Amino acid sequence: MNTPNQQSLWTYDLMWSKARSYMERALNVPREDDLFPFWSSLALEFLARATLARVSPVLLADASDPDGRNLLHALGLVPKIKNFVPKSTQTSDVITRCEQIVPSFTKELEVFCRGFTNKRNEELHSGGLPFAQLQNQTWLPRFYETAKVLLDFHGKKLAEFVGVEEAKAADEMLKAVADEAAKSVQKIINAHAEVWKAKDDKEKNTLTDVAKDYARPWRGHVIDCPACGSKALLHGEEIKQNPPVLEDEHIVIRRIMLPTGLVCKGCGLNVKGHSQLYAAGFGSQFTNTTRYDPVEFYAEEPEEEYDGPEFNNE
Repeated sequence: MNTPNQQSLWTYDLMWSKARSYMERALNVPREDDLFPFWSSLALEFLARATLARVSPVLLADASDPDGRNLLHALGLVPKIKNFVPKSTQTSDVITRCEQIVPSFTKELEVFCRGFTNKRNEELHSGGLPFAQLQNQTWLPRFYETAKVLLDFHGKKLAEFVGVEEAKAADEMLKAVADEAAKSVQKIINAHAEVWKAKDDKEKNTLTDVAKDYARPWRGHVIDCPACGSKALLHGEEIKQNPPVLEDEHIVIRRIMLPTGLVCKGCGLNVKGHSQLYAAGFGSQFTNTTRYDPVEFYAEEPEEEYDGPEFNNE
């Protein structure tokens, strides 16, 4: 890992300390107080920033400066300007970069973080009071889930962020949410199973063939549908891609995927989101394997033909 710039305001230690400080403020106010989610939103932002700083402070630099002064600062260099004040990247970019870097940081968690950040922005930059009537049950479980994913990337436990007692309460809360998710998704599966049972054998056979034709390995991970038993597909987000290898005269690339969707063309079952799939017993990571002809794999991309002038196409 790169040696951090000791003069930088974006070092991992500073970001981590600030995240813990804001979390401590959140936990010291009554849970019904709107300051609880407010301070928590700031704590989550700096936990995300600490995540990027752990990889490299450069990831926190605002790159819009044409002179690259912010990048120079992050690299440990001193820009040639007096009283230089470094500018970090905006929170939305921090969240996007966490989704790209942290393996278990799913799109669901990214969406939650963006929504939580938007509430914080509304609180600070408008006359609105988005935290005033916000019920803890609507955000706190997802908050702790997100924090645990980021902290795991740090090599830390939730207790190091919120304390031992709060971490125990968070675990119980997440278990309850998982139980509710399991009940919800099982109802959906059971409903599709009942509709499937009511179909005659001819229709079942036709739909089974349709499902089998759709559920091809190149489209996703083939499984048996939990509702009707037809072939179904798991779709997912790429966690990482292994280096290409040569096998049987083919270039093979294996991608480790986190399940985010289940589709069955037989009974019409459609489960979205990793949390729902996890509750249904389909949360395990899987490998997507793609084979390429070596000539095609290493061939240069053909240059696009120019068809005339194009304007305003940034």
